[in-house]
Amino acid sequence: MLQLLIITAYSQLNLSWERFYSVNNGRAGVESMSFDSCGNIITAGFFYGGTIGSGIIVTKYSPEGQLIWSKQENLSDKAYVKSSVDRDGNIFIGTSDYSDWIIYKYN
Repeated sequence: MLQLLIITAYSQLNLSWERFYSVNNGRAGVESMSFDSCGNIITAGFFYGGTIGSGIIVTKYSPEGQLIWSKQENLSDKAYVKSSVDRDGNIFIGTSDYSDWIIYKYN
């Protein structure tokens, strides 16, 4: 089982919470984190290998660490993943499959 770990801490470095997002088999990693105007945390990363194929993972957590939603987009391959949030709370994910640029928009 593959897990992504998110940790948040106060300025004194006391752990406030940590969360694992699990993907069965293969490998994964977080490549980008963004924050919206409400303090929600958006992560964007990748997964590949095993029986799960490959693609990107996007998650949104509340400031308290509750998973709000998660999305997986299957891709044949990817070069990198970046995330950004606009002032209206729209989430943009940019990636590449080595031949094309791909942009996803979530709201």
